[in-house]
Amino acid sequence: MAADTNHIPSYLHYYRVLGLRPGAGLSEIKRAYRTKAKKYHPDINKSETAADKFIEVNEAYEFLIRLEEQKTFTSSDHRASQSRSHSHAQRPGRAPTTEDLFREWMQRERQKARARAAREARKRYEDFKKSRVYRTSQVISAAYDYIFVGVGILIIISSVVGLFTQPRNNDLLQQHQREAWAGHIVATIALVVIGTVFIIFASLNIRERRGERKGKR
Repeated sequence: MAADTNHIPSYLHYYRVLGLRPGAGLSEIKRAYRTKAKKYHPDINKSETAADKFIEVNEAYEFLIRLEEQKTFTSSDHRASQSRSHSHAQRPGRAPTTEDLFREWMQRERQKARARAAREARKRYEDFKKSRVYRTSQVISAAYDYIFVGVGILIIISSVVGLFTQPRNNDLLQQHQREAWAGHIVATIALVVIGTVFIIFASLNIRERRGERKGKR
């Protein structure tokens, strides 16, 4: 029996649908969406509740993307309002809250999102992956993965270079200097591990996308 999704008490429900913590970032939302959409698409998942869950996943995704866009707009608009208020001694107006956006979503946009998701649910999964909503979920995640690879490499290089540029004249080192040197070694090892983790996880995501593209050919 399908879950009752007619009543949603809070926008936090959408984070739970995608298996995310409240306040998750844009790349996390997009990645979770692709995972859940594949898991519940009726072309892959033959359970009776798959279509309902797929629609709910798409509904959650559309709302959370709107929420992230609103946060970005509100942040930039707030900075501009502060600048104007300092210039003209005016008090900026109240920015819409998340609850405001959620109420507007429930009143105007939710049923449209569910109707779009229902259409996608009737497609073959390979055709669904060509849809605009799925393709846009990949763009930012791909950029983030390449950025993480670059950041990981920079962390490793900078930490190793920093370690070997430390003075190491053993004749002049006092006890506290030796302790400091040991601390530099520990910090370097930790940074190298962090950088390596960044590179591994990003590389796995890049490889997965390349595998998907090869599978389409």
